[in-house]
Amino acid sequence: LPKQKAKINAGTKPVSCAGVRIPVSLPGPRAFDVLAMGENSIDLLAEVEGHPAPDTKIPLAALSERPGGQSATAAVAMARLGLRMTYIGRVGDDDYGRRGLESLTAEGIDVGDVVTVPGVTSRFAVILVDRRSGTRTVLWHRDPGLVMTPEDIPARAVRAARVLYLDGSEVAAATSAAEEARRSGTPTVIDIERIQPGTDRLLRSIDVVIAAEAFP
Repeated sequence: LPKQKAKINAGTKPVSCAGVRIPVSLPGPRAFDVLAMGENSIDLLAEVEGHPAPDTKIPLAALSERPGGQSATAAVAMARLGLRMTYIGRVGDDDYGRRGLESLTAEGIDVGDVVTVPGVTSRFAVILVDRRSGTRTVLWHRDPGLVMTPEDIPARAVRAARVLYLDGSEVAAATSAAEEARRSGTPTVIDIERIQPGTDRLLRSIDVVIAAEAFP
């Protein structure tokens, strides 16, 4: 996280973060500062001294298991900065799902609207981290049953937050939430890395875009 502190004002002044002025106005007090919606995951981090070549064997430098996922990780970061957070996503009814939700509630994040899908494996990833280059390769698995629907995002949840944060992974659900946010005067932020069918419509209801290098 940058050393500069982000200041979020309740009035009509633009948000200022590390010298960047974002021209959005935040609504007054609501139940939550931010609703984060999108991916959560359990990540298995395999650290190696150099990326393996095909058909070879190399020793592990370290192995750890950590909660992850774009929106869930962002929700934790914002909670640690002191914001009142709520998170909505889908998990399976397995151990990964339970541990993922426990990692969020341990940070004081509300998960009351998370959807648990019976008989489905929660999202997980195996991440090869090359210590020498500082790069990583992500091998991920996501069951189709974890795809969110617009019905997973109650309008009341959007109206209860001062900001809606999306990660662009759930286009249909994110679009529904963003359009409800526009109607309720809730500013929207998206952290997006790839184009999918419907992305153009989604972006019409987004105020602040945080994009991967290749996205524009």
